Amino acid sequence: EFLLLKGNAPEALNIEEQRRISFWTIREPGYQLRWSIIQKAAEVLLLGDSIRTELKKCPKSPAEMIKRYVDAQNPWYLVDTCYRRLEHRYALFDLDISGNHDTLQEVMTRVRADYTLTLETGIERFTEALEATDFQLDDELSQDMVFSKFIAPLLQKNRKTAYILVDALRFEMGRDLADGLKEEFSINLKPAMSMLPSITSVGMAALLPGAEKGLGLVISPGGKLSIEIDGNSIKNRADRIRYFQKHTPSEPVVCKLNQLIKPSKKLQEDIKSAHWILVTSQELDRFAEEGDGEEEVRIFMEEVLDRLSKGIRRLNSLGIDNIVVTADHGHLFGEAIEGGMRMDSPGGDTVEIHGRAWIGKGGKSGEGYIRVSADQLGLGGNVELAFPRSLACFKTKGGTKAYCHGGISFQEMIIPVINLTPKRSEQTYSKGSVQLQISGSKITNRFFSISALYKEQGLFVAKEIRVKVIIKSGRKEVGSAVMAAYGFEGATKEINLKPNESNPITLILTDVDDITQVSIHVLDAISQVELGRLKDISVDIAL
Repeated sequence: EFLLLKGNAPEALNIEEQRRISFWTIREPGYQLRWSIIQKAAEVLLLGDSIRTELKKCPKSPAEMIKRYVDAQNPWYLVDTCYRRLEHRYALFDLDISGNHDTLQEVMTRVRADYTLTLETGIERFTEALEATDFQLDDELSQDMVFSKFIAPLLQKNRKTAYILVDALRFEMGRDLADGLKEEFSINLKPAMSMLPSITSVGMAALLPGAEKGLGLVISPGGKLSIEIDGNSIKNRADRIRYFQKHTPSEPVVCKLNQLIKPSKKLQEDIKSAHWILVTSQELDRFAEEGDGEEEVRIFMEEVLDRLSKGIRRLNSLGIDNIVVTADHGHLFGEAIEGGMRMDSPGGDTVEIHGRAWIGKGGKSGEGYIRVSADQLGLGGNVELAFPRSLACFKTKGGTKAYCHGGISFQEMIIPVINLTPKRSEQTYSKGSVQLQISGSKITNRFFSISALYKEQGLFVAKEIRVKVIIKSGRKEVGSAVMAAYGFEGATKEINLKPNESNPITLILTDVDDITQVSIHVLDAISQVELGRLKDISVDIAL
């Protein structure tokens, strides 16, 4: 931690790699989590420095910047992934108020400031590049082409298809989701550019059939903003569902992601017999905007990826051949926007205002923001739009939190389009069994460690298995894995186990109220078949 504060991230990372699976790191679960925080902090600092250097040299070309952000080799989006994982792990970490974690807190302050600088530099350079090219992105996949390019051909071929629309899913989160499912699905992941302003009403409308013919921003008689497609006014989810039902060859089965996790028998039968399924998920954006605190939101963000994985697997088990996942927009989630970073909006006739986007007519210009017409953004309608030139926000009622969207940035505008088709395997492999060990006779801390050892059984044995570890009190799930010495997938909380190679795993009890005894279960990630278990473990946590 002192090395990170002194600016020596490479040496700090080198030490972390040596200590990650040392005796005490395995013995004391809090150490494993603390080392993982140090690892991600070092990576954010190193990646941020590299990206800022590149941005200074990068030509004023939006296409070139987008390519670097999503590049297969050393992409810029990695800094966002590392920072998201860092904040998630720090949110889980129990800080010692006696001073033992003072340097860790200083490290977090340093890393947050550094990440903010990286965001700010990227936004300024990307905004300049878009302005210089009059917002022309002809070579990029535009969000309004997603349905016609990815969904319409599947429906025409009568392929059983699911279209999953996720509110606020960033490209880098889509990459994480895809990586967690690559053993089960053939995956084609492409970046697409969300329509500005990157807000839900516009982004979700851009994913509808017919959007490729043009969207219009229209002021309704009540003075509210609505989106128009070929004369159809679309304001909310209900309007979008009706539009889908009227403008596709057959009416889709419509459900929310939560309904898909544990579907009713009726929904299961409906999906099995349907031509195509429309799934919507608003959990991430709604919870991030309405959540009580940043730490709670950080933890929930990882839960959304886990839920999406479960939903996708559920669709596969119900016979869906093709699954396409995409988003209306991304988001920014760094430090809270302080008072000095909030500015007055253009004023005039304001139709809609968000932290990072103003929509209206008239008003004034300002140095801190850029003004454009709807036409410049490829939209119909006679409204104007304004976006901050940097990491700043307009003054809005209620202020702006650390989480926001609606403006110009890689994180807000670049969204994933993930096409998944199930892999078919003719060979059936035995998954063997998993032996679990826990140190001590009882659990005395929310964080504790177990070791998992995969033992091969049978003739046709999987060389490596993917498992999920859960903690139960009776039938209630009360905890899960947060770290492992190797093979841990943060997006799905799944862990790879190699034959005869013990894997120390850190677990967390997320619910400790009135719990005196738990059991720990290792499940095959795909089939959910139990491969190992520890029963009747006493819990005695002093709160």
